[in-house]
Amino acid sequence: MSKTTDIEFKVSDGARITKKEKEEDGSYITTIKIKKGVDTIQVFTKPIEPSKSFLDDCRLIKASTYTLDNPILGYEPFRSNLYDLIKKGKLEDFYIPGLDPSFDENFGVQYLAGQPPAVGETPDWWAGTARSLAPRNSGYKAELGSYGKHYLPFLVEIVELLQRQRGYSLKKAIEIVKYDSRMLGHYINSESAKHTFEPTGSRSNFGFSDLGNTFKILKDDKRRNCYVYAGGCFNSSSKRNPLCTASKDYGSLLDKYSTGWIVFTLKKPRQKKCEKQKETIVIPKETIIVTEEQKQCD
Repeated sequence: MSKTTDIEFKVSDGARITKKEKEEDGSYITTIKIKKGVDTIQVFTKPIEPSKSFLDDCRLIKASTYTLDNPILGYEPFRSNLYDLIKKGKLEDFYIPGLDPSFDENFGVQYLAGQPPAVGETPDWWAGTARSLAPRNSGYKAELGSYGKHYLPFLVEIVELLQRQRGYSLKKAIEIVKYDSRMLGHYINSESAKHTFEPTGSRSNFGFSDLGNTFKILKDDKRRNCYVYAGGCFNSSSKRNPLCTASKDYGSLLDKYSTGWIVFTLKKPRQKKCEKQKETIVIPKETIIVTEEQKQCD
C-alpha cells in the first residue's frame, strides 16, 4: 500500500507555471519558473485510485470489545490509560499496517517489506502526512495513532496472543511487553542484533513485524499537540525501552531513529443539525373545567 502526499510550497514574487505535462503512468510534471528565470522546480504528484483492498495488509484491533473485567487492566500502564476509555465507551476498532512505513522513489509513504524504514521526519510531519494516506472514498480515515487510545490496545492484542498461541501466563506476557521485549523486537541485546536498522517486514510475530527497530511516533493523549516515542529502537536496550515505554520531549534527538505509527479507522457519518420545532398544544373547549367561583363571577 503506498500513496504520495500533497505538497505545499512558496516561491518568490514573479514565479509562474510554464508547463504541466501528464506522464504515461498518470503522474504529472509541473515546471515553475522562478523570478529572473534562473531555476525551475519540478513537482511530482501521482493520483491514487480508490481501493477496496488497501486494508488487506493491515491488522484489525478490536478495541471496542475490551471490557472492564479484562485481567490485563490489573497491570500498569494499561489500567491508568485504558480503564476510563473503556468505561466511557471511547475505544473503537482500528487497523494498523503489519510493518513499518518506508519511502518510495518520490518520497511518498508506502508499506512494503524489504525497504529501509522511513525515519528522520518530525512528529508534526507525520501527523500531517498521516491524514492523506487513506484513499478517497474508501470510507476510512488515517491518522497518527495515540498512545492510550491505539498503541496500548495493540499491546493488549500482543499480550493475548502470547497467551493463546505461545502458552505464556498473563504475568509472563505482561513482563515481555513491559519489562523486556527482546524476544519480540530488534534491540541492541536481541538475538542476531544488526546494530543498525533492519529492513521493513523483519522479525514477524503474529503478523506484526518491525517491533523495536524504530521508535514509533504517537500522539500524546494527555497533552494537546504533543507526541511520544514508544517501544525503543535497534540501538536501545530491550529492558530500558521495552514495547510499553513512551518517551516524551526528545524532539529531533530521536527523530532519526523514529517513524510514524499510523492507524486507520472507519469514518463516522456526519450528523445533521436539526432545529427543534416548537409544539403548540391546543386544549379543546370541552376539556376546560369551570369552577363554582368562576360561575359566580360571571
